[in-house]
Amino acid sequence: MENLDDSDMKLKRGFSVILKEDPKGQADLVQKVLPGWSKVDKSKIHVKDISGYGGSKTFLVSCETAEPSKIVLHSRDMSCSDT
Repeated sequence: MENLDDSDMKLKRGFSVILKEDPKGQADLVQKVLPGWSKVDKSKIHVKDISGYGGSKTFLVSCETAEPSKIVLHSRDMSCSDT
C-alpha cells in the first residue's frame, strides 16, 4: 500500500451529519471525497463495521475497482471524553 504524506491530505467539511449507523452514507462519503472512487459502481462498494467495544465506530470500506481499494473510516463518539 502506498504511503501518503501530509500534502496529500485534505480536510473535507459537511459530512459530520452522516450517521455512523448508516453504511450507505459511509459509502457515499468515500465516493464523494476520494478521486479514485468517484466513478465506481455503488453496488460494488462494501462497508464492514470493524469497531471494537467502545462507543466510536470504525468501518472498512472496500471496492476492487477503486484506488485505493480499501480505506478505513473512524467515527468518534462525541459523548466520550479524553479527560
